[in-house]
Amino acid sequence: MNDIIYPGRRYGKWFKTRLFGKVHVFIPSVTGAKTVLTNEFQLFNKGYVKSMADAVGKNSLLCVPVESHKRIRRLLSGPFSMDSLSEFVQKFDKMLSARFKKLADDGKSFVVLDFNMKIAFDAMCDMLMSITDESLLKKINKDCTAISNAMLSFPVMIPGTRYYKGIKARESLMKVFEELITSRRSGKETREDFLQSMLDRDSFPDDEKLDDSEIMDNMLTLIIAGQTTTAAAIMWSVKFLDDNKDVQNKLREEQLSIRRNKPTGALLCLEDLNKMSYGLMVVKETLRMSNVLLWFPRVALDDCKIEDFEIKKGWHVDIDATHIHYDPELYKDPLQFNPSRFDEPQKAYSYIPFGLGPRTCLGINMAKVTMLVFLHRLTSGYKWTVDDQDLSLEKQSHIPRLKSGVPITLTVIKDDS
Repeated sequence: MNDIIYPGRRYGKWFKTRLFGKVHVFIPSVTGAKTVLTNEFQLFNKGYVKSMADAVGKNSLLCVPVESHKRIRRLLSGPFSMDSLSEFVQKFDKMLSARFKKLADDGKSFVVLDFNMKIAFDAMCDMLMSITDESLLKKINKDCTAISNAMLSFPVMIPGTRYYKGIKARESLMKVFEELITSRRSGKETREDFLQSMLDRDSFPDDEKLDDSEIMDNMLTLIIAGQTTTAAAIMWSVKFLDDNKDVQNKLREEQLSIRRNKPTGALLCLEDLNKMSYGLMVVKETLRMSNVLLWFPRVALDDCKIEDFEIKKGWHVDIDATHIHYDPELYKDPLQFNPSRFDEPQKAYSYIPFGLGPRTCLGINMAKVTMLVFLHRLTSGYKWTVDDQDLSLEKQSHIPRLKSGVPITLTVIKDDS
């Protein structure tokens, strides 16, 4: 592997190295991030490794060329707007409340990461394709896990490797999607979901619809992205709140106030989420500290200059979100979990957990509402103990996750008010 990864050189806070034979420059500054993110498509384009493109598909929003990106993003964005997420919030809240109640009644420890990987996956499959059958969900989840594991693997089709397993899982999953699309078009079933909204455009002009391969690649992308990053962020939020009881208590006070002003058993709505001002700060601080997207890769389309550094055409420039989010010149005591820091506006391009510009994460609103609903039900209904304080990280995960997954045991709050 010596010909794959080369030792790097530091230039102040900047870092240059070679990965898989390509030059990579890691950009640690707000000024550098702004230069790249405000010149999307002109000076820079999305950078990705071959294994990722092979896994999610060439028509995924993560991989398509500039000329296709704007059309696909525009057509995908509707279901993820705040207005469109109203129904999702209530469905997710109902699903979450029932699962929390069962866990609390059983009194058993459960792993927060695993719990949220499952419930985020189930919620996404329901929203995208109205799939709720447990046996089919299990098969799709198994395939998606293998595909996700292949995204940053060495791209050689050798049986037994992560790449091989991921590509075979992708082939299997595409057959499932093809059968589902065929069934919908035959009129055997119609649903009000993302897939149906795409198929209803079959008679539209080419620039107002997605073809089947674009639909399938992007459903896969949305499932994997919506599941892995959100589940990891929620895992970190539980850990951070457990380590900072004052923050936990302040959040619980806000959430109990919202719950007490609703009829018993009523589900959350977007209006309730808009009242969670401190809850949103907790979400923002969790995303700042957890950095579930460690960096944002781009490729230079021409020779250019970022600050005082000459960048050559074809070089990969990676915006180092972790370095920016932990910069003490931008965030006082950056290692301290302090949601109240977001009482004050942040310097432009200093807070980029979802990226910025035309490639801002499509699921930004869904991630926020999912985390808010989870934090509301957890803190307003329960207290918890973390049953394993191990801080070691998973070694093969492409996002930061604790190896323990944060196992917890719930205790119901007796609210007599």
